[in-house]
Amino acid sequence: MRDMQVAELKTNFSDVLEFVRKGGKVAINYGRSRKKLAVIIPYREYHGAKKRRIGVMENRATYSIKKNFTISDNDFLSS
Repeated sequence: MRDMQVAELKTNFSDVLEFVRKGGKVAINYGRSRKKLAVIIPYREYHGAKKRRIGVMENRATYSIKKNFTISDNDFLSS
């Protein structure tokens, strides 16, 4: 993975896109602290990411809610 400052990315944008097209990854750093802000990856990696399966704990986990359980709308929305 290649690290780049925002200014360097702006200056070399076409070259960066070509680098990513060939399978490279670029981390974008921001500010004097060079805090990592984002990553540019090839679309095939983004699009091909595995989706999480829903119901993975089906028939393995249980829960119960007591009959006298109450919660106000405000408490629910603030949690």
